[in-house]
Amino acid sequence: MKDTLQKYFEKKSIYAPKDCDEVRERLQKLLGVCSAPQVAVVIPVKNEYPGIKDTLLSLSASARRVSPGHGMPVAPSPNPFHVVCVVNCHEDDDGDVKQNNLQMLSFLSTCVYESLFISALDLTSVGHYLPEKDGVGFARKAGMDYALACGADIIACMDADTLVAENYVEELVNFSHNHEKRKFALIPFRHQKAASEKLQQAINAYENYMLLHAEKLREAGTPYWAPVLGPSLVCTADGYVSCGGMNRSVSGEDFYFLQSLEKIEILAGCAKNRATSANKSIDYSPHFLNTEVYPSARISDRVLFGTGPKLRQLTEINDQQTKIECPIYPDRCYEAVKEFIEKKESCQNELAGFMNKENFLSVWNKICANNPSNPESREIAFHIWFDGLKIIRAIHATQITR
Repeated sequence: MKDTLQKYFEKKSIYAPKDCDEVRERLQKLLGVCSAPQVAVVIPVKNEYPGIKDTLLSLSASARRVSPGHGMPVAPSPNPFHVVCVVNCHEDDDGDVKQNNLQMLSFLSTCVYESLFISALDLTSVGHYLPEKDGVGFARKAGMDYALACGADIIACMDADTLVAENYVEELVNFSHNHEKRKFALIPFRHQKAASEKLQQAINAYENYMLLHAEKLREAGTPYWAPVLGPSLVCTADGYVSCGGMNRSVSGEDFYFLQSLEKIEILAGCAKNRATSANKSIDYSPHFLNTEVYPSARISDRVLFGTGPKLRQLTEINDQQTKIECPIYPDRCYEAVKEFIEKKESCQNELAGFMNKENFLSVWNKICANNPSNPESREIAFHIWFDGLKIIRAIHATQITR
């Protein structure tokens, strides 16, 4: 782990340990009192003042509940739960956004929340803006790299409009002590109550879509089925560096990051193999923590796609309807994916065009050549190739054929 970590800092990290000496030493002094692992939560922040106060109050209330039995000091001792706020914008963002962010930086530099140790990263001032082609993915990466350089053992993702359950921090600490082979965990989510009945219908429809889509994918036999939002992701330091850190995507960074972490776990032996002639699949499920996060149910344009843009789409498309719906893909799409997973090179369904476009027969022959006598290894290699992004392409290909 030490060598891997060093290579990550040298080649991929935005921050190095030397950039965080003062903060790391302060955290280590606090941790030295209780010999606890360092847990950090990273929050990208853009145009979120004063709303972020609710998120910080929620985190503070959760952190205060952590008991001495977990190796953490009892409140009101200085519990070193590290909160990294990445205040960010682009150079061409509106002046109102920039002004709000400057207010945020001023607030974060002086605010005090019991049981929280708050760091504010400035990616919003002149000369420090986000790179032109980057977005929330870069902001998340900057915060996670900083937390890692400060010595974090566990890094949790968070959004500036999200609340947490009372046992949130306790579950993060539990995971830091008991993750074994696991490189990451997911936290179940439920959106907060929306500001209007129409918006509530939209978020209910969207949540139902996410959960039903996940269920259909799991039934199809893919390990890439779990629904994910940014605030539901938690990873170990080892898991973070093993998958190359957070990606810099403008949108969907949580999807791509989860996919990378899932591949790391599958290769590390977290999947149970069921590769027999009767059932060619692997049994894999991410680890879920026994807590919840509560993202905001609001329309926003902070990212190109995701909850905010989807809510806008649902409310605008369904403007004249009494009931808002967010239908999933037709069953035949999931059935086609299931058949492809089971039959692979002999599959003759609607995915034939997809298989040709992805040059699957060549890929499969190479997988078989590399694993001539081990069906379990072949199955794992297949699922590393047929990942979540390819499944989306396959589903879209199935729709196009009709």
